[in-house]
Amino acid sequence: PDVLAEPNYRPLSLTFIEYLDGKYN
Repeated sequence: PDVLAEPNYRPLSLTFIEYLDGKYN
């Protein structure tokens, strides 16, 4: 959880969410 809160990791999380959004939609 703390790792996801880091500014450096947040963009990676958003990119992964966008990847899943495009993959399942």
